Amino acid sequence: MKKILLLTVLVVITTAITASAQINKGSVYLGGNVGYGRSNIRNNGYEDYKQINVGVSPSVAFAYKDNFAWGLSLLYARTDLQTSYIQKSNNFGVTAFLRQYQPLGKGFYAFAQEGLTLLYGFGNQSSPTSSEVKSYGANAGISPGLAYDINKKFQLEIQLNNVAYVSYNRSKTKYSYTTDQSTTSDFNIGSNLSQISDIGSVSIGARFVFGR
Repeated sequence: MKKILLLTVLVVITTAITASAQINKGSVYLGGNVGYGRSNIRNNGYEDYKQINVGVSPSVAFAYKDNFAWGLSLLYARTDLQTSYIQKSNNFGVTAFLRQYQPLGKGFYAFAQEGLTLLYGFGNQSSPTSSEVKSYGANAGISPGLAYDINKKFQLEIQLNNVAYVSYNRSKTKYSYTTDQSTTSDFNIGSNLSQISDIGSVSIGARFVFGR
């Protein structure tokens, strides 16, 4: 289903047409995105696991000219993973972004969003070896989407997160059974296009519009 959604959004973006409705210079958009996912995976011959993801990202955006906006958003995401042990993680972040809209007619808009995100996270893992993890990171990504005007003051949207991205992450793990700590870092360049069915790759949002 999500693969069909991805193709639909990309086709709409590439076939955009000019219309009279637009994102007006000086307007302000206040809202955000939410996401929830639950997976139960059974691996024949391997360990089964259950994963729950919850995320919320309030944001504000300012149209600095017609159909162009910049903004800031905050992020909170929680992941619970249950196998033979329990792993929990919490992530906080702030994103600065630019967004370009293309009116499609009848209240629809295609958009592309470029964002730079700074992240801080912490988590813990129970048996077989209890541990605590703290992490820091940054990523830059491109996220296309589709927005629709319910009316002049309210807008809904769907977004494909980080179809292309660059990321860096550094984490430190402290174990309960020793004073030793381990530190890891990684750098990645990639795309989520091949993982569109994964949790968190698609988000749904709503925005209130002021000054339009």
